[in-house]
Amino acid sequence: PDGCPNFNTRETCPPVTQSIQDIIARPYYLVGIKFDLASHANRLKMKHPHWSERQARCVLYYQARLNKQLWAKAEVFTRQLGSDFIIVKTPEAHGVDMFTLCQKNRIYLACDYLHQKYIYKFVIVGKQKN
Repeated sequence: PDGCPNFNTRETCPPVTQSIQDIIARPYYLVGIKFDLASHANRLKMKHPHWSERQARCVLYYQARLNKQLWAKAEVFTRQLGSDFIIVKTPEAHGVDMFTLCQKNRIYLACDYLHQKYIYKFVIVGKQKN
């Protein structure tokens, strides 16, 4: 709610990062992955019966693996497009409101991690500006 927690402390975060318009040209592509958060949480709760629902759904237990899978999928897609296309792995750090962007493309995201079944995560692939 207060913006990037790493604002002005990492080179991959604002204000150091460039705007998305300075990095890629239109058209761009959204590459996404769907993750079954409910099943993941159930597996963790079976393994750790004393855990709460919140603990079982914590991003620390799936985010790195999900990012790796998403980036691998985006790499395959990018290779098909050509060498002048790049992946913007953290679009939010470049000023993109992913909820609004997805909604404009008829993809409706939720932000209720304690109750939603699936997580959708996206990167942007576009032609690199020179």
